[in-house]
Amino acid sequence: MSADKNSKRRFDLLSPAEFLRLFGNLPIAPFLGVAHFDRAFAQQVRLGDFPDPASPAYRAQAVFEGVAAKGVAPQGRGLLLAKAKTGAWVAAVRARYSALVAARIIES
Repeated sequence: MSADKNSKRRFDLLSPAEFLRLFGNLPIAPFLGVAHFDRAFAQQVRLGDFPDPASPAYRAQAVFEGVAAKGVAPQGRGLLLAKAKTGAWVAAVRARYSALVAARIIES
């Protein structure tokens, strides 16, 4: 079975609210809240200082690797996807894998 090269099929991303409505009851990464994802926020995540209202134990478990964010672009021009890894996660990956493999994992 071959793919149709002329197919116009398009896959759109769900808005954050629609994603939670459809999949929030499944075992997905926890929804940690709404935040303004900018350089300062990403730096807080890297430092392990995620600004959320959850308990410290929950926060430590939920954001060990980092956060993935999904939001609406300015002026509603589509959706944005971004992620930030914690320094602790990056250090753990570098300690466990060779430099080349660690770089691939970290950049994925």
